[in-house]
Amino acid sequence: MVYPYSDGSPLHEIAAVLVLLAIAALLSRFGLGGYLEKAAGGLARGLRRSGLFSDQTGLSAEVHRLDLLRVVIGCLALWHYGSEFSAAMAAGSVSNSMWFGITAALSLFMAIGFLTPLSSVALLLLINIIVVNYTLNISIGSLAIAMCTIPMALSPAGYTVSVDAMLFKRSRIIRAIYAAWGAPTVDRIQLARFMALAAFWSINIYSAAKHLSSQTWLDGLTTGTILLFPMINPKYYQWADALYYQSPFLYVMLSKFTTYGMLVWQFALVPLVLASRFTRIIAICWGMIFFVFSAHVLAIKTLGIYEYVLFAIVFWSRSWIDDPGRHSLMIFFDDKCNLCDRTVRTLARIDLFHRLEFRPLSQNVALAKSYGVSQQEALTDLVGISPAGQRYDGYRLYQRISAIVLLAVPFWPLLALGRVLLIGPALYRFIADRRTRLFGVCQLGSHRARVAWEPPQGSNSHIIFTAFGVCFLVLFGAYAVRLPIVETAFPGPAAAATSYFGRAPLAFGMGHIDVFNEHDLRLYRKLTTTFFLDEKNQVTQYRMPYSEWLGGRLTEDLRAIKEGTLYCSTQWGKTIASAVVSTTSDQDPVRGWKVQSTFQAADHPSHDDFLSYRYAPMEMKTTCVTYTPVSNPELTQVDYPQPKFTERASR
Repeated sequence: MVYPYSDGSPLHEIAAVLVLLAIAALLSRFGLGGYLEKAAGGLARGLRRSGLFSDQTGLSAEVHRLDLLRVVIGCLALWHYGSEFSAAMAAGSVSNSMWFGITAALSLFMAIGFLTPLSSVALLLLINIIVVNYTLNISIGSLAIAMCTIPMALSPAGYTVSVDAMLFKRSRIIRAIYAAWGAPTVDRIQLARFMALAAFWSINIYSAAKHLSSQTWLDGLTTGTILLFPMINPKYYQWADALYYQSPFLYVMLSKFTTYGMLVWQFALVPLVLASRFTRIIAICWGMIFFVFSAHVLAIKTLGIYEYVLFAIVFWSRSWIDDPGRHSLMIFFDDKCNLCDRTVRTLARIDLFHRLEFRPLSQNVALAKSYGVSQQEALTDLVGISPAGQRYDGYRLYQRISAIVLLAVPFWPLLALGRVLLIGPALYRFIADRRTRLFGVCQLGSHRARVAWEPPQGSNSHIIFTAFGVCFLVLFGAYAVRLPIVETAFPGPAAAATSYFGRAPLAFGMGHIDVFNEHDLRLYRKLTTTFFLDEKNQVTQYRMPYSEWLGGRLTEDLRAIKEGTLYCSTQWGKTIASAVVSTTSDQDPVRGWKVQSTFQAADHPSHDDFLSYRYAPMEMKTTCVTYTPVSNPELTQVDYPQPKFTERASR
């Protein structure tokens, strides 16, 4: 069996990772752990001095931020692999169902925070080395998932916003698992975030090095080519063509600027991030533009979504988290009003980063008066005071809370709309004036002062973190010596890395990326459209089962035929027909239909057209049309519209 993401055997590569981890753990256990932890702390402090991470973010904020993003990446991975699991089950593929099911289960565990350290490590090690190879489900998105999982596995995540947090005091097993990792520290979390960035940088360097072998990249024409053809830019290619038509010179110059800019960004990402605040902003903005195009313009989709989360893991350190001197509120409330008490408890639960300081009126009458808040005003409404002394009452207070408390931000547009329509303040005033009649009063307030999260006592182990850190460094080096430029200059180390480790760096998302180069750019000049024909040969709407696995099989077929003299394939229709058959019953009417696939190719605009700064309209010429019976794909018929292919052939 040929494994797409392996240099031989995935089992050899996962074994290499486990052996590395074991050796590093032993070294850490017998004396090196303290030195490695100290070195890690020094590096983390250096990263904070560079401005990459905030030096004002406390441990509680770091842990809560990590767990929020754990939920996000876990849910995205669950949606992704849950869909693949459903498709594999419908197709009757036992092997794919098993591997996708395991991945979906691990994603679910990570999302809800159950056995978080174990589930995140298992997902990290399995997703690219084992699952991708045994399902043949090639996806760059899985590399991004692994990078996002690095901080979750190493810190570890799961102390807050999780099932583990609810079970921590009651379950010895949960406590033992977290004790094995040791309590997280600010240094550890931030260093794990930097490791995710380093892994992302490594695949960008590999990809950029491959680009240097592409003439289209060297001429600066890649962006212009990608945006102009409907296969890769199906929704907005006409906009690109309109700009190209209006000013070929401007279009080509924009292509050169963005193409060369992309090369600089890929090669220099980490240096740009660390050099200064200005270069870091440029690097982040350039990356976000690329992610927006990937997720919402080009036919790449999920990759850009995962990269949003990856950038949040690495760069989100300040907004809604730190700087309480500007963005916080002291809130006075009637702690003997049931509604006010419940409101405060709800706000306290969603205020993960402690932007709100609650002051029950029964204990803070004098303090409230010092800010100009009378007892009657505080009994009527919740009143908030900012560090600058600005006052927020009633409905306006809730608007301010929705702007500074992260989990309340989704309510900000609704509250703003309510104010514009005057409905919100009126409804608030109606309830506030009747709150005691509607919800009653209590004799004693139930509010308890909040304290920041603190790590459990007696959990200082650093063995697992340092073991993964050493493993990452070794595999990062093994990956680096196999970069195209380095491998050519130093073939010996590259051969040794291949022999010992193979594709083991995939454990941290470091894969060999060869996309948007000549083989892909030639494919983007082609177009394949597919319809279903019913028994009367009428085009019929049918929502066929689709999965990333099926998309991968179809893409492989197109890549196989793009180099031929004629862009045409009978396998494309057969693959679609087989997918339909595997998910429908014998009595389903679709079994009597045909799959009609039209293959087209464009000669213009060509490389020379771009370099000559002249407009050449895109002309898609039909090369063939295939008709594949769903019930019997082997009877595929092919029509060749060109004059020299006038006969109708059966294959």
